[in-house]
Amino acid sequence: TAEVFFVNMREMTDLKWGTPQPITLRDSDLGLVRLRAFGQYTVQISEPKRFVDQIVGVQGIYTTSQIEDYLRSSIISRITDVLAEKMTSILDLPRLFDELALEARAQIQNDFAVMGILLKQFFIVSVSPTDDTSAAIDERASMGAIGDMDAYMKFKAARAIGDAAQQPGGTNEGLGLGAGIGMGAGLAGAIAGAMGNMTQSSSSPPTTGTTTNSAVMTLDEAALYLRVSTADVQEIIDSGELKAKKIGTQYRISREAIEAYLNN
Repeated sequence: TAEVFFVNMREMTDLKWGTPQPITLRDSDLGLVRLRAFGQYTVQISEPKRFVDQIVGVQGIYTTSQIEDYLRSSIISRITDVLAEKMTSILDLPRLFDELALEARAQIQNDFAVMGILLKQFFIVSVSPTDDTSAAIDERASMGAIGDMDAYMKFKAARAIGDAAQQPGGTNEGLGLGAGIGMGAGLAGAIAGAMGNMTQSSSSPPTTGTTTNSAVMTLDEAALYLRVSTADVQEIIDSGELKAKKIGTQYRISREAIEAYLNN
């Protein structure tokens, strides 16, 4: 039994590629960043037999749309590798753009050649941060002290105190400041001096959040106890600073874990 395959040898132009989900990368200034990337490429099948062997024989795909999906996934994999290898900080990305494009093109060209495909053109049209990452960049820029992590953390502490003060009851006898202690890595040290002075001058010591007799709390109860939002509690759980047990879609947080976090 013989099989006949028809291979389109024409140059295929203006093919699109893009990241279906943001790429998460380490950043020397911001910790973790999430980036989106997209662009265009042009290919032509240069070795029909190799193409059929690799694409049809090995991958088991036949249609143009299936082949384009496969090529896109290959491109995105290489783009992710190159960004992880070359990018130290997203703030340096503009000056690295040409270098990233050349390195990615070289690697993708080799991958395509194995499949009997010639990569004739390759462009990175955009590498852009997600909204959350853009907000972090704006926050650092507003500090006017990029690279000064101590100043950045103090800025975050001030922001946290302001947010906590807007919580229900956040202005009562320094409870908003108590919430500020539990906000993000390093914030306790940034405001420890201010808290110590307030404790000495206060006629009665402030309490942490609302009183509760629960040894184990839900996410909402922990947020109420700390006088912060549930999103703030979720953030410190995700960072690993606050230990919590996830059961299904719900979290259970022990009072002991909260006290350990506050005392750390």
